[in-house]
Amino acid sequence: LSRLIVLYYNPTTEEDTRLRQCLSVFFPAFAFSNQAHQYLIEEAFKITMSTIMHAPKTSPLSQVKSTAVADYLIYLTSQQEASVTGVHTKDLGVHDSLAFFLANEILSKPDGPEARVYCKAINSLQVEACDRVNIKRLKVLTTQMMDAVEEDPALVKYLEKFMTRLDGLDENPSEALSADALQELREQTDKHKSAHQTEAGEDASEPAEKKAPKRSTRERKPRAKIVELS
Repeated sequence: LSRLIVLYYNPTTEEDTRLRQCLSVFFPAFAFSNQAHQYLIEEAFKITMSTIMHAPKTSPLSQVKSTAVADYLIYLTSQQEASVTGVHTKDLGVHDSLAFFLANEILSKPDGPEARVYCKAINSLQVEACDRVNIKRLKVLTTQMMDAVEEDPALVKYLEKFMTRLDGLDENPSEALSADALQELREQTDKHKSAHQTEAGEDASEPAEKKAPKRSTRERKPRAKIVELS
């Protein structure tokens, strides 16, 4: 699924009108037919955004606007849009879990390209008010995010806007998270940061001659698709 999304945004497919039209019809039809499909798109979100934001400068993907891709994937995972097509569910929407992912990504790399894209994208999420504990957890994370990016006024402004929305969803603002809930949240954040540090360590320790093929293989897969479809 991620390869199809990358293929859709790859500048090398710009003139392949038929391919892009097919994909533009497929994505909404797939996403809004079943909530399980939206969770698949959430998984593709993580891989797709990483592929685009960390594309080598020599790759056509480096020309893609990552904010546009993030906005489109958030649209595809919208519970409101799914409801319009007749898909109703009592479960929490995908945007709730996506909000935690974006928050942890920002906290893990406050100085990286992810922070600028995700601080803006998080405001487009339709977070559900029915889980009051999640709302309070997100408020704690948002405060931490604002501290992490405090040197960038634009990013702080995005997060302040998100905090205002969360305050409006919090039915009991004076009630604090329990010690257990705070500890669980801290462990999840630490786990996310640890995973990033592990990945960074592996990249740093990998010989240079092995790194180049790894990146080129990653970008070569979408182009191979283009040859087959044209």
